[in-house]
Amino acid sequence: MPNNDNYSKIYLAHRVADISLLDAVIGNLQFKEGMRLLDFGCGTGNYLLALQDKGFTELYALDKDDMIAIATERTGVAVKSGSHLSIPFEDSFFDSIMLIAMIHFVDDLDSLFMNLSRVCKEGGRIVIVTQSHKQVDARFYNRYFPSLAGIDKQRYHEPERIISVAEKNGFFAQGVQDYISGEDLVIDDSYFNLVRDKSFFVLRLLPEDEFNKGMVLFEQEMKQNGGQFIAPFAGWTLVTLQKGGDS
Repeated sequence: MPNNDNYSKIYLAHRVADISLLDAVIGNLQFKEGMRLLDFGCGTGNYLLALQDKGFTELYALDKDDMIAIATERTGVAVKSGSHLSIPFEDSFFDSIMLIAMIHFVDDLDSLFMNLSRVCKEGGRIVIVTQSHKQVDARFYNRYFPSLAGIDKQRYHEPERIISVAEKNGFFAQGVQDYISGEDLVIDDSYFNLVRDKSFFVLRLLPEDEFNKGMVLFEQEMKQNGGQFIAPFAGWTLVTLQKGGDS
């Protein structure tokens, strides 16, 4: 079993909101002030804060364990404890729901979409930010950790499967798009520390010897490049769904 002690604090220290990604999510949701939005799996509240900075106020969120207290304290949003098995809100409560980089933590997609359908209004939209298996394979740090991509392809659902299960629960696909920021990744000390501290959860699933050997290779490449190099961004996939309509 992975050692998850202090994961929320490590996540808080290293992870930030991608504002251009959030803008794409807001656009696909057709989200406007006055609508209710659920951040499903909000983590430490990075995207809630970014939405607040944009002036949105009808924000709700759920997560579990110590993420809840951190996100609540940072944002002032009363983050609730919940999961794909139990979403603690009334029926037809939300106009918009977003799941950013979290659906791979859910094995039971049927239960997830059944419960999302219950709390989503008719005509409401969901945007899921995930990675296709092709994008998982394209992550630059796979070269340090040989089994990493294989582990995550067991966790990440291909967009076609997400849509198939969603459609069984009353949603219609509005689009699948590859999101590329247009900017490569700057791999510097900050990014190195993010990987070293296992801020990406999948790194906690690696055998410890493989992780340690991979970090040696990573450090060697950093030194060979003067402490910084550029790597391609693997990208995200945005799956947009609408409840109860095909337009």
